[in-house]
Amino acid sequence: MGLRKFMDNIKPTFSKGGKLGFLESTFDAFETFLFVPNTTIMVVAALMPAFLFGCYNTGIQVGLEGFTAFFYGLVRVLPMVCVSYIVGLGIEFGFAQARGHEVNEGFLVTGLLIPMIFPVSTPLWMVALSTAFAVVFGKEVFGGTGMNVFN
Repeated sequence: MGLRKFMDNIKPTFSKGGKLGFLESTFDAFETFLFVPNTTIMVVAALMPAFLFGCYNTGIQVGLEGFTAFFYGLVRVLPMVCVSYIVGLGIEFGFAQARGHEVNEGFLVTGLLIPMIFPVSTPLWMVALSTAFAVVFGKEVFGGTGMNVFN
């Protein structure tokens, strides 16, 4: 409740005519990500069993067992997820700001799927490059969310 009040209090600053009105689309994007619609949350929640098992399986493949196997896998996969979200959301925010559009919360799903398809031995720069390519050439070149032909 406190976060919602804070966002409502600073919103006029980022609205048209406000001191930081030129950042309106970026503010809207942050607000959207903070208060994500339930459908996106459900899809991310549906991905969690596969993600968690993937972490566990990564540890099993190197001969570990139990929680140690899961923790080993999580330590290997989590940096890939972070890189995917940082690069992808950075590009999404940049395009939204340049075009004056809203950022769609769909990247929360895509940002998790991209690292889930890579082997854990993939260098982080390759995750970043592939995420950038996916967002720019798979989505933004065609006009953004709902306009992409490679779905």
